[in-house]
Amino acid sequence: MMRILLLLLVPSIAAAAPATKLSMKRTDGTNLHIAKERGAIHWDEDTTVVVELRANGIVAASVVGTRKEHNLYADPCSSYETDDVTTWETTWTGTFKGTADTLVLELAVDADTCSRTKTTCRAAAKRTKVSCSTTKIEISGPAVSKPIPVDAWTCSPKGDADLGESPAWLLGKNRCIRVHTSFAR
Repeated sequence: MMRILLLLLVPSIAAAAPATKLSMKRTDGTNLHIAKERGAIHWDEDTTVVVELRANGIVAASVVGTRKEHNLYADPCSSYETDDVTTWETTWTGTFKGTADTLVLELAVDADTCSRTKTTCRAAAKRTKVSCSTTKIEISGPAVSKPIPVDAWTCSPKGDADLGESPAWLLGKNRCIRVHTSFAR
């Protein structure tokens, strides 16, 4: 009897399909210099999004991020600095349906934590629907001799604030998308 039970368990374990992991890493840094050397503002953000498409239409998603703003005001009589730091982590579970060109995630928040030094955080919606459409982007940069085309998902939630502090999701279909932006004016 024990051998029969073992033989029945083995096929069910082997039949479990591996999860498809979609991910995005966003790093942003922006500097703004105030006229006549009166100061500067620096913003920077570091966010990681991971979406795991599991067997039987089950999805798990997580976002971890930090956003910082540093203000420097230089005046001969009253110079000062301010800092605002936001850190957040949100996890969801739910279901997904997809084709080659569309992916729909029905998500429910499992945990949503956020802290901010100056003001309040935007909470993620308890439930949301995220619609993704297929797109082709080009990866370029100093380490790439010519732009490389990559298949990706552009994802938008039902409501603008549904993902809380998370930026919009751009997920590589078969590789992690790393978005690095830097701007000074």
